Amino acid sequence: MRVALGCCLLVTACGHQFLEARQIPVVDQTIHGIQTETSATKISMLKSKTVLASHTAQAAAAQAATQKLKAEEIYVKTKMVLPELMAIKKNAKKSAQSAVEASKETVAAMKAMGKEMKTIKQQSQILAVQEVKVLLKQKYSQLSEWRHQVLTNPWQKSQVAVQKAAKPYFQMMGKFGASMAAYGLEAGNMRSQAAADAANSKALMAGVKAKQDAGDTVAAAQDYQMANALETQSKQLAARGATLDGQAAEMRNVMPEYAKGAQMAAWSAQHQANPDQVPPPPVNPNFAYAGPR
Repeated sequence: MRVALGCCLLVTACGHQFLEARQIPVVDQTIHGIQTETSATKISMLKSKTVLASHTAQAAAAQAATQKLKAEEIYVKTKMVLPELMAIKKNAKKSAQSAVEASKETVAAMKAMGKEMKTIKQQSQILAVQEVKVLLKQKYSQLSEWRHQVLTNPWQKSQVAVQKAAKPYFQMMGKFGASMAAYGLEAGNMRSQAAADAANSKALMAGVKAKQDAGDTVAAAQDYQMANALETQSKQLAARGATLDGQAAEMRNVMPEYAKGAQMAAWSAQHQANPDQVPPPPVNPNFAYAGPR
């Protein structure tokens, strides 16, 4: 920019000198004035451009100096930070080595875990089941007082009380039934034996007459005594059988009373255990369990 401006000024000066050396022609005053003003305007514009170029060059030089200062500042800061950066680099290398070693250990651990995965899974399932069982047992023990004192079942208690109250009566009825059966069997045997003895006695008595007519009085007397003994034994057996039948009949007549007593005892025990006649629960409270929602 400065070179161009200098060239323009030099050309202008040389032109004036050349015109002065030559004979100046006669020019119209108006045209001469216009040209003079035009040249002055151009020179003013050139001066303005020269000043602008100078200012621009100064600004560029100042900006370059500023950038140089910034570059020097950055250089100084970089030199100051360089030891720290080297230390960071060194630590990064150590960390990288540690990371590599840790990665190797991790890979080895993953391989070992992969081998033991099936066994660990089975063991964890077994342990989980065992822990759940222990937990359920603990909870069941903790709820014992609640089950026995709060969660009562009057209907179940009444059923137990009914069975306990009626049990002695039914036991006695069972003994009576066994005795009746034994008495009936014994009475039947005695009746059979009595009938057999009576038949033998009649047979012997029928032969006594024939032996007396034949003159065998001793044999006739023996048969007569034997027939009387059999007849007496038959009557005794028949009487004992009848006695047993009577005792069995008495037991049979008493059994309804025991049944009635068992019913009354059961009703009384049921009323005492469940006076409000609470019906049975729809589910067993000892086993019913509502899961968490």
